[in-house]
This record gives sequence, structure tokens and C-alpha cells, in this order.
Amino acid sequence: MNIASSEEKRPSENRERVAELVRLVLEGTHEERDEAFKALMDLMDPVIDRVAAKFRIRDPEFKGDVQAKVFERLTKFNPAQSFEAWVCKIAENQAIDRAREKHARRTVPFSVLERQARYEADQEEGLSFVETIADPASELRPSLDRLCDEEPFCSAQIAKLSELPAKRRVIGLAVAGLHTKIPPATWKEWCQEAGLGEDFPPPAVESCITYEARVQKFAELLGLSESGIRQHVLRSRKLLNEVVRKD
Repeated sequence: MNIASSEEKRPSENRERVAELVRLVLEGTHEERDEAFKALMDLMDPVIDRVAAKFRIRDPEFKGDVQAKVFERLTKFNPAQSFEAWVCKIAENQAIDRAREKHARRTVPFSVLERQARYEADQEEGLSFVETIADPASELRPSLDRLCDEEPFCSAQIAKLSELPAKRRVIGLAVAGLHTKIPPATWKEWCQEAGLGEDFPPPAVESCITYEARVQKFAELLGLSESGIRQHVLRSRKLLNEVVRKD
């Protein structure tokens, strides 16, 4: 009887735990976010592996892509539903998108109308600039140049950005194309603090105007995987969005 009662509580307890982990990722301190982030990845990884096996996906980047999409959509997660089922749906959609794009490369370019529809859908959801470029499908996102040509960040915004760990702060800003809004002396100091060299990022990066191209270039420059670069962007996304909205 006691065992049955314990088992009956498990789904509720699991959902409460997931809800708390989601809250910490979105609202916790940097340490709490990192711990909660890792805990959620432990929950989602077996689900992603099953989907990869189902669709016969062997690309190691698939897991990172799905993780990135999950954390990008985390604010939309309903704690009343199963986290695993929600992740499974996202993973399956990613797998289907991959199959469609793979087929498109063999025949004709991926539909411009479909890309436009995805971009418009993002705008209807109210996604910010940083959230939009964090979506690999959003090739028609707002121009990087438009934001980068504006006035530099003010001292309050720079102080807010300083809350991020140095490497995450520098990579997140550079991939988003927002590093030019940081005063040169401050940026040089941040790059040195992150161990990336005072001339980071090199001029060659500026020719990469799509999110995917920038991720690939930064992964190449830093010797990291593309999913690793995406994780830096996603983990800095919430604070970057707050700063951009105040700009």
C-alpha cells in the first residue's frame, strides 16, 4: 500500500522538480542556472537519443541542436505537461526539419516562403533580436548591422552584462554581433579576462551575416563544437535580451 502511494506521487513530484529546474534556469543565479541546466540535460538526453535512433540520425551535432531549441523555448514550457514528451516533440520536429532540408539540398533550395513564414511566426511570438538569431531557421532575422550601428551600450547596460561569466559574455555578444556596442577599452579588458585575446573577434567574422555562418566561424576560431557555441549564446540570451530591450 505504501509502495503504491509512493508510486502515485512520483509523476507529481517529478513535474514539481522539473518546474523548479525550469524556474532556476530562467530566474536563478548563474550557479543555480548552470546546475539546473545540467539537470535538465540529464533528463532530456535519453529522449533525444531515442529520437535520433528512431530517425537514424548519427550526426553528433543533433543533440546540441535539440538542446538549444529546448532552452530557446523554455519560457513556453507548461509545467503541467510531461517534460520528456515536450522534449520528444521538439526533437522529432528537429529531425523532420533536418530530413526536409537534406532533401531540399538534393533538389531545390529550401523554400524562401517557408523561411519567411518561420520568421513571421517568430515575430508574432514576440521574440527579441537575440532570440531570433538563436534560431538556425531564422535566416531572415533583423539585420545585425542595424543594431550594431546604434549608440554604444551605456554604463548601466555594461554593468548588467558584467554579471555574466567572462567567456560566456564575450562569446554571446560576439556571436550576436553586439560586441561593437561595447567601448573598445572595456571590450579589450573583457577579452583578456576571457582568455580570448584583445583583438577578438577577428575581422573575418564580420563577413558572416547569418547565425549559422557565425556559429561555424566561431567554432572554428575557438576550437569548440558548434553546439558548444550555441550553448554559450543560449546561456547568455536572457540577460542579453534584457540589455537590448533597454537600448
